[in-house]
Amino acid sequence: MHLSKCPKNHYYNADKFPSCPHCANLEAGISEKDLIGANQSRIPTVIPLQAANASAFRGKTTGWLTCIDGHMLGESFSLREGENYIGRSANMDVALLQETTVSRDNHCIILFDNAQNSFHITITDQEKAVFLNKKRIHTSTQLKHHDVITLGDCSLLFIPLCDNHFQWPDIVSGD
Repeated sequence: MHLSKCPKNHYYNADKFPSCPHCANLEAGISEKDLIGANQSRIPTVIPLQAANASAFRGKTTGWLTCIDGHMLGESFSLREGENYIGRSANMDVALLQETTVSRDNHCIILFDNAQNSFHITITDQEKAVFLNKKRIHTSTQLKHHDVITLGDCSLLFIPLCDNHFQWPDIVSGD
């Protein structure tokens, strides 16, 4: 992660955003008080215009999530090497912007493990319910092809690219 500070003293991940997402929200008329307060679930998240180019910094695609139930029905999200943070905020790797029942930050994480060539879903906070194939999970759990992940009212279908049949030849493990 490349932590950057904008001229207004906001911190953001410059690996994912070429400009400050906090400033984008402020320019859209959303106050910082509302973004972090009790009203945050009713406030839409604004994506900086330059964010479309940010995905080039995140590494190779290793799989996908597709929304099969919820406000973002039919939308798909690329999973990349390493950790993929899932939440409603624009600075998440999987940004479920329209899913008001999903936590803004770090509802859960999907990790692609290069060494094991496998995916795991991890809970960041036990109060944030995460279901895998309709069963609540409490610990890190390995994902399999066509698993369904449910966060709030949103269900996501998991499709791996990297598996026993395919792996990027030049993925280097963290050794």
